Amino acid sequence: MGINKTLYIIITFFALSACSPSVLQVGNPEQKPTEPTHTETIRHYFWGAIGTNTIDAEKICTGNHLNSIETSDNFVNGILNFFTGGIYMPVTYSFYCNAVKI
Repeated sequence: MGINKTLYIIITFFALSACSPSVLQVGNPEQKPTEPTHTETIRHYFWGAIGTNTIDAEKICTGNHLNSIETSDNFVNGILNFFTGGIYMPVTYSFYCNAVKI
């Protein structure tokens, strides 16, 4: 295997296993806590077609208002997604609740 092909495989691997964060901001960004109130990894299968879960943000925030939700892939999740070709796709969800009721 030539150096160009090896380099191409390495670059492709890291590109496909990169982090892809998303944020759903529902509260005031200035009031967002620095640490998440709750973090949970949910497993999806077949490129996200199977594995839909319902998460009750009201229970997580225990009466306080939800400020934001962040989704992200970490390096290990990206490797699992890459090596299974998207068949197994874990995603980490972080919930940020306001410290006091607003």
